[in-house]
Amino acid sequence: MGLVMSDIFRIFPRATAQERTELRSSIQAVGLRNPIVIDEFGSVIDGHERRDICIELGIDWLAGADVRIGLIDVQKKALAIELNLWRRPIHLTRKQRNELLDIYLIANPHLSESQVGELFGVNQSTVNRRKRELMRLHKLPPVTATVGKDGITRQVGERRKNPARLIVKSRAEY
Repeated sequence: MGLVMSDIFRIFPRATAQERTELRSSIQAVGLRNPIVIDEFGSVIDGHERRDICIELGIDWLAGADVRIGLIDVQKKALAIELNLWRRPIHLTRKQRNELLDIYLIANPHLSESQVGELFGVNQSTVNRRKRELMRLHKLPPVTATVGKDGITRQVGERRKNPARLIVKSRAEY
C-alpha cells in the first residue's frame, strides 16, 4: 500500500496546545490506545493528531492501524464524525454541528433520529429538521425506513393514516 499523507478527512479543528501535550504524554506513557483509522489508500480517516505525534516521537503509527476498505468519501467522513463524537468531548457551534450532522445523515439515512440525536447530543426534532432540509435540497432521498438502536427496521410515514376514533352512541355520551 503506497502511503499518502493526506488529511482530506480531517473535519474537526486541530487540537489545542494543551490537548496535544496531554495526548503526547499519554502516547509516551502507554502507547497508542486507539488505533489510527485509514482507508485502503493510506488516507487517515481518524487519528490525525495521534499520527502526527507518533511521527514526532518516532513511533510506527501504522502498526495496528485499522484499515477500512470500500467506503465512499461521505462514509469516511461520517465514520470520522462518529469515532470522534463517541471518544471525546467536542464543543461545536450550531453551524459546525449542523454541517457535521448533514454529512452524517447523508451517509447514514437509515439510522433513527433518536440514534443520531444521541450521538450528536441533540433532540430528535433537530435531527428531523436537518433531514427535512436535506430532502428539500435533494441531498437526501426520502427515507422510507429507519433502523433503531435495537436493530429493528421501522417504516417511516404518515402516522395519521389510522387516526384514533371515538364512536358516540348518544348525545348525552358526547
